[in-house]
Amino acid sequence: MKKRVIGSLVAVAIVLGGAWLGGIAWSRHVFAERLDEVMTRLNASPALSASQQQLERGFLRTHGTLVVTWQQATLAGEPIELVMPWQARHGILATRFSGEADVRGGDDGPRLFADRLSPGERVQLSAVIHHFQRNGELDVTFPERVGMTQGPRRATLAGARLQFEGDEHHLNLKGHFDSLQLADDSGSLALGTGEFSSRRRMANASGEDDEQRIEQLRIEQLQVHSPGALPVTLRGLHWQGHAERRQGLLSYALSSRIEGIRVSQQGLGSLKLNATLDRLGAEAAERFMAGLRRSPASTADDWLGLIEPVESSFLAMLAPSPQLTLSELQVRSPMLDQPIALSGQLTFNGEGVTETRIAELRRPAGMRHFLQRLTGSFTLSHAPPLLALIIGQNPDQNPIEFAISDGELRVNDQPLLPLGRLLSVP
Repeated sequence: MKKRVIGSLVAVAIVLGGAWLGGIAWSRHVFAERLDEVMTRLNASPALSASQQQLERGFLRTHGTLVVTWQQATLAGEPIELVMPWQARHGILATRFSGEADVRGGDDGPRLFADRLSPGERVQLSAVIHHFQRNGELDVTFPERVGMTQGPRRATLAGARLQFEGDEHHLNLKGHFDSLQLADDSGSLALGTGEFSSRRRMANASGEDDEQRIEQLRIEQLQVHSPGALPVTLRGLHWQGHAERRQGLLSYALSSRIEGIRVSQQGLGSLKLNATLDRLGAEAAERFMAGLRRSPASTADDWLGLIEPVESSFLAMLAPSPQLTLSELQVRSPMLDQPIALSGQLTFNGEGVTETRIAELRRPAGMRHFLQRLTGSFTLSHAPPLLALIIGQNPDQNPIEFAISDGELRVNDQPLLPLGRLLSVP
């Protein structure tokens, strides 16, 4: 009997041991495939080259050093290299990954973090890759204090960390920092505790182009100091953006508020904004933004020059007749009897707009014709008496109705000014 029990236990142990060894071998194999896929994607970019150095593949552990070179950017006169020593521990269902990262200029160049921004420290990485679920998590922890000084300019970031989680169709990001300070001869900007997040759902394999991204930002406090000026403090900054791509159209919803605005010791009030932009051409908008990032910087008084290199994408983006809806713009202040509120809607008629050329908009007649595509109306409630007087209304007029049509801005059915004047068009 005892021999039979012992034999059964040995058999079970052998089965479990075999299963464990098989699970480890499978996990190691999947990790190797994923690693090869990452290297292939990195080297597919014309701007990057990637290699694995000192790579050793063990049964329970794999380790190496990933080096990614960006030839188009330099540090200390040498191409920038991301250097990441790492090791992976293979489990039955998942692989645990750890490492550290730094940026250097060339093989023997100075290291951005360890030599300059946070002497002796590097960015720490920790990740878990789940093989069955085909997803994972990555934690990125920056040195406790990252600082840079360049002449009169100074920047300090404290307590920063990032967390990524996702799979092939979803990507979530959470971030945190304890403080951020920027300063130069013109003044300083100080941010208190900040948190931000991004949740993205990508197009799936069925060919549907539906995508969405939700981004949030919260900053406990923001202070601005300028020589010879009173300090300005913004408290409780909240911002959320929701971009959605559906059936070839792009929409963006914005919600923002500032809980308190103070100049020196004087409280000025609070601000709230809710708005939505709908019916933009999604693919054209992506091409337009990509083109703007590649274009050289343009002066603020030549916005047409900034758009001209990507005019086809800009006009195609407007073709579906986008619409801006201002649900709420509210200003509260102890100096006001009632909160100021503005709401309304503005629509751009995109019919035939792709036949327009930016060169035409440089001529007054062309710009006036372009602005005639705008129609809308807005309601301003509890306007300050001074503002009512400036726009030619009675101080106690409430509400004030604005209308936009035929290239003209009207107030309470009375013409105020041509839209072109707002853009300095004769």
